[in-house]
Amino acid sequence: MGLSLLVWLAAFSCGILAGQAFPELPLTLPNLALLFLPILALRRFPIAAVAFFLLAGAGAAHRRAAVPDDHLLHRRLAEPAAMEGVVVSEPVESFGTVRFTLSVKQLATEGRLDAARGLVLTTTPLRAHIQRGDVVRVETAAVSPVRSGLNPGERDPSAWLKRHGVHLEARAESVAVISRSRSPVDACVTAVRRRIRASLDRWFAYLPEEKLLIETITAGRKPVPPFLRDIGVRSGTYHLLVVSGLHVGFVVLLVRALLFPFFGPRHRHPKAVSCILLAAIWFYACLTGLHVPVARAAVMFSFVLLSDLIEQDIPPLASLGAAALVLLVADPSSLFDPGFQLSFAATCGIFVVPRWLRDVLPAAFPLKRLVSVTFGAYVCSLPIILFHFQKFYPLAFFNNLIAVPVAGIATVSGIAFLLAPFPGFYAARLAADGMLRLLTVMAQHSVRVVLPLSLPGVGASYGVLALILGWRHRAARYASLAITGLCLAFGLFRTAGGGPLPERLTIFSVPRDTAALIESRGQAAFIYAGRNPDRTMETVLAPCLALSGRSGIDTFIWVSQENLAGDAGEFAPAVPARQVVLLPSELEQQDTSLAPEVLRERAYTVGGISLRIVPSQEKTRLTYAFFVGPEDSIVLAQYIGEQLSARLSGRRVFLLYAQDASGRKAVRDNLASVRTIFIVVLKPYKKFAVLPEATAGTLSLAEGAVTVDLSGRPWRILRGSQRK
Repeated sequence: MGLSLLVWLAAFSCGILAGQAFPELPLTLPNLALLFLPILALRRFPIAAVAFFLLAGAGAAHRRAAVPDDHLLHRRLAEPAAMEGVVVSEPVESFGTVRFTLSVKQLATEGRLDAARGLVLTTTPLRAHIQRGDVVRVETAAVSPVRSGLNPGERDPSAWLKRHGVHLEARAESVAVISRSRSPVDACVTAVRRRIRASLDRWFAYLPEEKLLIETITAGRKPVPPFLRDIGVRSGTYHLLVVSGLHVGFVVLLVRALLFPFFGPRHRHPKAVSCILLAAIWFYACLTGLHVPVARAAVMFSFVLLSDLIEQDIPPLASLGAAALVLLVADPSSLFDPGFQLSFAATCGIFVVPRWLRDVLPAAFPLKRLVSVTFGAYVCSLPIILFHFQKFYPLAFFNNLIAVPVAGIATVSGIAFLLAPFPGFYAARLAADGMLRLLTVMAQHSVRVVLPLSLPGVGASYGVLALILGWRHRAARYASLAITGLCLAFGLFRTAGGGPLPERLTIFSVPRDTAALIESRGQAAFIYAGRNPDRTMETVLAPCLALSGRSGIDTFIWVSQENLAGDAGEFAPAVPARQVVLLPSELEQQDTSLAPEVLRERAYTVGGISLRIVPSQEKTRLTYAFFVGPEDSIVLAQYIGEQLSARLSGRRVFLLYAQDASGRKAVRDNLASVRTIFIVVLKPYKKFAVLPEATAGTLSLAEGAVTVDLSGRPWRILRGSQRK
C-alpha cells in the first residue's frame, strides 16, 4: 500500500506540472473522462489508477489557474471602486496595515452594485479587527494586476499568487465588517488568539523580544518578526521559528504528559487518549493558521493516531505520501511552494536516512538518534535550499544539534505559560531568553556560502543521494544511476546551448540605494552606494548572478557612508569578490591630505566594457558618477550637481540614472544642456510621467529594474524580471 501511495502521488504531481505547463489545453471534466475510458478498457487496475491520478492532477491544476469569463480581471477598473466579499485567508498585520485575500462577491462602480467574482489581495489600514470568514466592504479600492518581480532572478510574487488564483491586488482607504464569520471553529480560534495576545501583553510588557519569540513559536505569528527571521536564517535554524511538525510533536508530548494522571496505562479506555490527541492536534493546527508544515504534520499524526484506533500499523512513508496527496488535492499549487517542498523533503530524510546511518555509526556513538535525524533533514533539504535561495550555512547542521533541544524547551514552556500564566511565566521567560541568546551567537559566527543550483542539479543531487541510500538494492541502484545521468546530461545540454556570454548593465530596484551590475565576457562588477551592502547582495545580487550560473563577482565598488576607504582588506562582502574598492562619501574639511587621492578619477575594464569613476566635491560631501560603455554613453550618478552637469553639457547620453533627482525643477536646472535618450529615476513623479530632457522616456525603478542589453546595436532596454 505504501508503494502504491507513492506512485499515485508521483502521478498526481506530474499531472499538476502538466496542467501548469499547458494551461491552454481543454482539460475539462468531460474531456478527462474521455481520456480515461480507453485506459479502463485495458482492465489493468494499476495502470488505470496511475492514469486516473495523472489526469486528476492535470484537471485540478487547470481548474485552479483558470480565469472565468466573469472574473474581475476582464473588467476595466480605471477608477477606485468599492468591493464586498468574504475574507478567505488569514489577515496579516504589518506597520499599521492589514493584508488579506478577499473573495469578491459584489462590486460597486459609479453608484451601481453588480455581481462580480475573483480573488483580490487587499491591503487596508488597520482600523477594524478582521478575521477569516468575515464579510467585509472595502471603500475606494484601487485595483490593478498583481505586480511581477522587480529584479532579475527575484522570486516572482505574481507567479505564486496566480497559481493560487489571485490575479489582482488592491489598496483601499477603509474597510468595514458587515458580518462576522458564522463558523464556530473560526470564532473559537479568534477568541483563543485574543487571550494569548492579552496574556503576552500583560506578562511580557517590558520584554518585547521574548514576547514575540513565544508568540511566534507557539501561536504561529505571521509574519515572523524581522530580527527573528534574520538570526534564524543566518544560524540555519529558521525552521525552529516556523510552526511545523517539530512543534506539533512538542504539543503531543505536553498533552500526553498532562493526560497521564487521568489516562494511565491501566485505564479501561486506552483509545480515549488518541481521540483527545487528535482533537488537540487539529485545534492547534487551526490556531496557527493551517500552513503547509503544520498541516502536513497534523495529517501525518492523524494517520498515526488512526492506526492506534483501528489497531493496524501504517508505514511512515505511506502516511507521508498520504499527507502530501491530501494537501495537493486541497491546493494543487502547493507543489511549487518552497515551504511544501522543504517540509516533505526534510520529513522524508528523517524517515529514510537514520536507517542507513544505523549501520554506519557505531552503536556507542553519543546522541546517535539526534545526530541521524538532524543529518537526514539537513541533507535532504539542502538541494531545495540551494535552488530557491542560492546560499546555505555549513554550520547549520551543528547549530541544530544544540538549538533543537533548546527550542523544544522554549516551545513547551511557552505553551505551558499560555495554559497557566502565573506558574509558567518564569520558565517561559528563561527559556525564551536563552533561545534568543543562543540563536544570536550562532548567527554571529555562522559562515555563509553562495552556491546557486539549477533544476537539473537538484535532480542529480537527489539521484546521488538515492544511489548512496539504496546501493544494496539492485533496482534502486540502476534507477538512481539513470536519474542522475539524465539530469546531468540535461544540465550539460543547457550549458552547452547557452550561447555567447552576455554583455549588459542592470540597475536594480533598491529603495534609497544605488545598485548596478555590469557583466561582460564572463566578468562582473557590482556598484553599490548605501549603508547595507550585505543584505542587498543576498536579496538582489545573488539571485541575479544565479541566472548566469555565477556565485561571485570580480570587482565590488562600494560608496561607503562610514568612510571605510583604505580598509578594503578587512571588509568581506556577502558575495565573494576578487577586488574590493571602498570610496568615502564624506570629506572632512580639515583633512586636506586625503583630498587629492580621493578626488582622482579611476578607470576599470569589465570584460569588454569600460568603467570610469569620476568624483565630485559638493562642500564636504563627495558624490560619484560612473561612466559606462563606449564614449561614456551611460552615466550612473548619485547626485547631479554643477560639476557633473558642466561635464555632461552638450553631450549625448544614452541612459542617465539620477539617484537624488527629487523634483522636476531640480532635474530641469541641472540637465538643461544634456541630451539624453532615457532617464532613470527612483520613483515616478506625481505631476508628470516623462521628463522633457528624455527623448525616449523616463524609467522608474519603482516599477522594476532596468537592464541595458549591450551585446548588439541598437541597445535594448528590459524591465523588471524580464531578463532571463
